[in-house]
Amino acid sequence: MEKLRNHVWLIVLAIALVISSYVLSTSHMRITGDMYNNMSDRNTITVQWEWKVFVEPDIMYVDLWVESQSKRSQDAQQEVDESIATIKDILLTDGVVAKDIQSTNISLQTNYNRDSWKREFDWYIATHSLRIIFRDVYATWTTQTIDRLTTNVDWLMIQNVSFDLEDKTEAFSSARTHAVQKAKQKAQELTKETWMSLGRVVTLNEWYGYSPIPNPMVNTYSQSFDSSMWGWVEVWTSISAGQLQLVRTVNITYEIKE
Repeated sequence: MEKLRNHVWLIVLAIALVISSYVLSTSHMRITGDMYNNMSDRNTITVQWEWKVFVEPDIMYVDLWVESQSKRSQDAQQEVDESIATIKDILLTDGVVAKDIQSTNISLQTNYNRDSWKREFDWYIATHSLRIIFRDVYATWTTQTIDRLTTNVDWLMIQNVSFDLEDKTEAFSSARTHAVQKAKQKAQELTKETWMSLGRVVTLNEWYGYSPIPNPMVNTYSQSFDSSMWGWVEVWTSISAGQLQLVRTVNITYEIKE
């Protein structure tokens, strides 16, 4: 009798668990379905607008490197180290602060003569690359410093020059404000044409970017022979910073009401 009673309780408990699971699952399905219906019933309009701001850069990045070749690795490295010391001395003397002088690559490699039938050692090649930040692009001393570098350091090569705006906060804020205003204006015009009114913002997304317009160029110091003057003419560095293009893009979804 006792065993029968226990079996009955187990059956009742199992039935209760099955009923509870069914009730919970149907309740969840009902809630999820209601949420989906509410989202699908909402009338929305999505607009996107991009606003560009053109600004003058105020800082310049100069990537340069020096190279030396020698039969002995220590000699090649020593010559490069002396050139780097000269570069730093010129930069610091002309007003560039130490934190704006950064080593970006140091290498020591071997070069082999491949003209002969066998592989023969030729010399060691030592290189040292620097990135320098000039924080006053249009100052006379900036171009004079570059001229001093190119005339006082052997085997000096300028790899790349780029420009930037140190503080983009105001420019990006202006671009964002205009982009949002224009996006809203576009949404209002579209809803007006369809006899509807604009509601609250449902979603808002933003992207940004910037690039130099046009690609900056720097002409380094050189000498050329002028036949009309029968002598050497010195050509000094000319820097054209151009403009930076800052872009803000907004994507906004509004509710629309009939």
